[in-house]
Amino acid sequence: THTHTLHKLYFYVGFLFLNKLFIQRGRHETTWKILRKFGYSNNLTLKDQFLQPVFSPEPENNVELTKSGYQFLTDLFVKYDQDCDKALSPQEQEDMFSLCWDYPWDDQLISLTVETNSEGWITLDGFLAFWTLQTAMDYSYTAQFLAWMGYSVLGKDTLASAFREIKPHDRQRSVYRCRVFGSQNCGKTKFVRGLVNKHQTNTPEVEGEEAVSVRLLMAAGTHVYLVLHESSYPLPYEGQRNKGGG
Repeated sequence: THTHTLHKLYFYVGFLFLNKLFIQRGRHETTWKILRKFGYSNNLTLKDQFLQPVFSPEPENNVELTKSGYQFLTDLFVKYDQDCDKALSPQEQEDMFSLCWDYPWDDQLISLTVETNSEGWITLDGFLAFWTLQTAMDYSYTAQFLAWMGYSVLGKDTLASAFREIKPHDRQRSVYRCRVFGSQNCGKTKFVRGLVNKHQTNTPEVEGEEAVSVRLLMAAGTHVYLVLHESSYPLPYEGQRNKGGG
């Protein structure tokens, strides 16, 4: 009916009504075709081949997002930023991740890792930085998120197109990961969090966690992501000092 469609585009209610009508009239295969188009198997779970791209980087190489991957994430952020304040509120985040199998980050940690607004809500720059970091650490997790959010269907491209393989010394790389070493209590955590302006003394410590921060910066006229990762490994002289008792 007209109330369920507008210029041949179906509303959510109309889409459900249409599929209910298919089932009632015995045309189950039509609804199954729709589900399979979006990657669902017979038990209504997303198939493994839909969640993982046909992409096999060499172990020594890095994985980064492509322009296509960043564009999809940007469009996704804008879609769920309902009030257009350039940040995702807790409710907006919940709406987005309601489509996923898991909540991708801890609210406390994310506020210390990427850029947020004054409320501690993730901004677009922070959102893209988080998925840049996640891709560098474990691209398969990012791939699952993109698949659940409909990358292969909405983007009309294969999931592998969201990623690119970069050799360690490739000048085309856009992500640089740096380890921050130092003796215990020398200020490593504060230095790392300072990258995203979270170095205040009242910033809570997260026990058992190494601080990680990531931010988009301009270097030699090019935008690159810098990742600072605190290292808790003791330095050689620290071990000798502890053994000597002083």
